[in-house]
Amino acid sequence: EQRLFPSYATAAQPSTMNKTQQLFLGAIFLFAVMSMVMVYRLVKYPGQDEQMQDVLVLVWNTPSHTNDWASFTEGRSIDDKTSILGHDYDRSCPIKCSYVNNKDMIDVADAVMFDPSYWDPEEWRRDPVYLPYKHPYQKWISFEHSAPSIIPIIYHMGYQRHIDIVASYKNNSDVPFTFMCHWGGGTVEDFREPVDFDEKKKDAVWVSSNCMYASAAIRSSYVKRMMPTLDVHAYGKCLNNQKYPNQAEKPLDHFGKAMRDNVELFRDYKFVLAFEYENATDYVTETIVNALRAGSIPVYMGAQNIEAFLPSKDAVINAADFASPEDLAAHLKQLASNEDKYMAHFKWKKSPLSKKFLKNFERCVFYGTECRICMAVARQHYGTPTNPRHTTPDVPAAPQASYALELEGHGGHVLIPDHRSLRLSYEYTLATWIRPRSFGDQRIIDKNHAGKVTGYNFDIQAGPHNKGYVRLCAADGCVMAKRGVYANEWAHVSVVYNCGMPSIFDNYIRFYINGELDSNYFCFNPTQSTSLPLAFGRPADVKATEGTFHGTIDSVWIFSRALEQEEVANLMFRIPNPRENGLVGYWGFDEEDEDNSYVLDLGPNEHHGKITDGKRVPSREKPLSLNK
Repeated sequence: EQRLFPSYATAAQPSTMNKTQQLFLGAIFLFAVMSMVMVYRLVKYPGQDEQMQDVLVLVWNTPSHTNDWASFTEGRSIDDKTSILGHDYDRSCPIKCSYVNNKDMIDVADAVMFDPSYWDPEEWRRDPVYLPYKHPYQKWISFEHSAPSIIPIIYHMGYQRHIDIVASYKNNSDVPFTFMCHWGGGTVEDFREPVDFDEKKKDAVWVSSNCMYASAAIRSSYVKRMMPTLDVHAYGKCLNNQKYPNQAEKPLDHFGKAMRDNVELFRDYKFVLAFEYENATDYVTETIVNALRAGSIPVYMGAQNIEAFLPSKDAVINAADFASPEDLAAHLKQLASNEDKYMAHFKWKKSPLSKKFLKNFERCVFYGTECRICMAVARQHYGTPTNPRHTTPDVPAAPQASYALELEGHGGHVLIPDHRSLRLSYEYTLATWIRPRSFGDQRIIDKNHAGKVTGYNFDIQAGPHNKGYVRLCAADGCVMAKRGVYANEWAHVSVVYNCGMPSIFDNYIRFYINGELDSNYFCFNPTQSTSLPLAFGRPADVKATEGTFHGTIDSVWIFSRALEQEEVANLMFRIPNPRENGLVGYWGFDEEDEDNSYVLDLGPNEHHGKITDGKRVPSREKPLSLNK
């Protein structure tokens, strides 16, 4: 109040106004404050629309222009009517929603979506996956539609920490969807069609061609043990003993037609073995829907919460209720010969379908998931799409993160003039990507006299096993990380300095490699201050070829505070917001000047630097190493 209205802030002086005058001025004051608040809310930040009307999602790692599961089609507008798997659907969305897979559009995308099913279930444990940089205004989406064992990467904290929105079959995800869809056309009322027991001439049918992934081997073994007791017709590749009625048209050639063909196939059978790839909560796939549509009883093995997806508890027979495959087969054999007991499983058809059952169909992965993902992106950016609230206003657009700085080890470097904000002392964090080509006494980030410890230098030293080990020299001496990095491979290296604190337990130097804690050292004294310039790739005070970096450097961060582990890990794939707490400088080397002469600091202090004997090289993606 004193800052906005200084003439009314002298409460210590005696008042000569009567109560009426005081009330009148108070009302004026309240009206003025409310007016300013309303004006503040209505003022748009530079480049900000009144509400987020257009969301562009870049699908990053699909091998073709189409994502097979949710029709995320290149250039397709999510505001028209379309036919998916034989069902006409109105794809209207409250906001304009578009999906592309052109990686050159990374800078204009509001979100980047990853499909973990395209990463091999095992290879990511050995070899890294490559991810782009995340702009401050972008959100990362994980689209998870496969069985858990097919996409185990989603459970690794190193992957999870970078994801903002999860779209998944899991009911507790940010954008939940189901596989309860109108496979092959029709409406939900088709489920209530009456069943004629006399038309069910055959016992049980099983269709499966996945004989290896997830729990498929266990599932096949279970069915095999049922076969001596119950006549099970096995289509597909697993335990095959039947041919499709129309062999000329292979059902798996087209997914939509396969679903329609399977429904027709199931109509002749009393039971459909609806065994999921994996027994996982909420993982309920199309087989149970097709069985219900065909007027057969699904025999289910899978999600423990299957009842949440059914029109009635009696609509299925749960394999989990039986002690063995033989016991289940015997029960089905007896039920198949008793019309009254068999038909009792269809009493639910005589009543209206439950709201819970219908809601699952509304969440079908094909019908509206694209729009709901865009809506989730809009909410995280602006609050709610209809009442927007931008969370990162006035953030300047950063250059495309597609270059890194290459130095040949012969004196090439970046020099940045001294500034008081670069004179780090009690607490700070240094972080960068490096891809060394050789190892030795090579400076990465340096503000120190060569041969002495009068400032700070973050360097890399040759070590055992043909690896390089990052080291920090500051205050009392030098300490080194325990885990080495490989030549010609990208590694994210960080050091956090928190020394000279009153409590002994608050003093530490911590190294992080690829976002994971590597080593921890005690320290006691603050780093000394020097007036030397800041240098990347060489000692700050000499012009020599010794101590110069041989390799590639990218995305250098300096903070004037000690970051926590999650904060360090999140530096790996993002571009800064200049307003973030404690940011001293960020150098991404992404300026497209022809003579490679300068580098811009995207931090708040504009510590721009000059490049000598270095060149920019393309570097759009960086590895997420979850194994080393």
